[in-house]
Amino acid sequence: MQADVQRNINQQQRVEQGVKSGQLTNREAGKLENGQARVDREDRIPRVPDRAHGVDEGRTRRKVDRYQLGHAG
Repeated sequence: MQADVQRNINQQQRVEQGVKSGQLTNREAGKLENGQARVDREDRIPRVPDRAHGVDEGRTRRKVDRYQLGHAG
């Protein structure tokens, strides 16, 4: 877990450095940060193989996506 935290800190510093140097726009930095937040949220959701429960994978994924959109920050 601590490695994940350090990785996120390093990524944030790289994004900030990119904005500061002009290699990234604020918009690009925001997209990168939103993408990382999405990955972080997905990492917290426990995954159970849908097929083991006889559930349609696509339908389940869409339900999870809708739930996440409704409860996003």
